[in-house]
Amino acid sequence: MKVKQLTIGIIFTFILTLPLLSVTNVVLAEDFSPKYIHLTWQNDPKTTQTISWFTTDTTDSVVQYGIDDTYGSEANSIESKWHHVELTDLSSDTTYHYRVGDG
Repeated sequence: MKVKQLTIGIIFTFILTLPLLSVTNVVLAEDFSPKYIHLTWQNDPKTTQTISWFTTDTTDSVVQYGIDDTYGSEANSIESKWHHVELTDLSSDTTYHYRVGDG
């Protein structure tokens, strides 16, 4: 019976220490997926739209937009974690499709 208790104790200790040792050697993949996307205005809301979002890691900002889901237009901004892109010269009373990302 003492052998079983000793064996269980060794397995338990191994399971607890193995992840701690391996974490120091793990390189996590960069995360560029957009989070917290929101729409605001800096200028005339009839012809402009500012799209903002966050990425866990620093990357370029790209918004693709257009009057249908083929988009057709693109606006870029600087490399950052907090992204803000202002779309200008939009037509009023028009529905626009858009998507954001790292290009």
